[in-house]
Amino acid sequence: MGISTRDIAVLRESFDCHTIEVHKHKVLAIKCGGYDWRLLDVQDGKALVSIETVIEKRKYHGEFAGVTWETCDLRKYLNGEFLDNFNASERAKIAEMKFINNDNPWFKTPGGNDTLDRIFLLSLEELVRYFGDSGQLNNETPEDDVLIDDRFNPLRIAVNTKSKPLYWWLRSPGDSNDYDESKLSPEVRGRSYATTAVDEYGRI
Repeated sequence: MGISTRDIAVLRESFDCHTIEVHKHKVLAIKCGGYDWRLLDVQDGKALVSIETVIEKRKYHGEFAGVTWETCDLRKYLNGEFLDNFNASERAKIAEMKFINNDNPWFKTPGGNDTLDRIFLLSLEELVRYFGDSGQLNNETPEDDVLIDDRFNPLRIAVNTKSKPLYWWLRSPGDSNDYDESKLSPEVRGRSYATTAVDEYGRI
């Protein structure tokens, strides 16, 4: 894991790369599909990027039913209709990668099968890897539904184009596959909740 000068040079050959300000720090981003994508990591020559602003409101799944990331409506949308919004040249640069879908670390809710995706949501593990880790994923008996609450909260806040903080989805399961998935609250504390997968207020 890590981003080298060589990695950045290779990215600049294929993408419009520029710097953006995130939490008063300059970070590298690429322009693709009309969006700014923040560079998080480079692995095996493939860049892991995260869209910098919340772009739309979507349900994780359209009905109360047993669901995982593999079977949810949101995954189908992201790798279908949303992906189709990119032009042919851009789609050719979006690599398919294998993603591990771990069980919920607190409730042991099954994460389902690993998946091959081109567009995806971050997992709880990826959240703390790239946006600060205080070890709270290892808390086996959380006191309440506030499952991650630490000094890195401000780094995890997602905002829309008007800088308004909003809830945003993770792909990790919540406390039940029947109707819950994980999302982050819009509060300054950016707390992680297990929440209803059909909640209309989840954002991507």
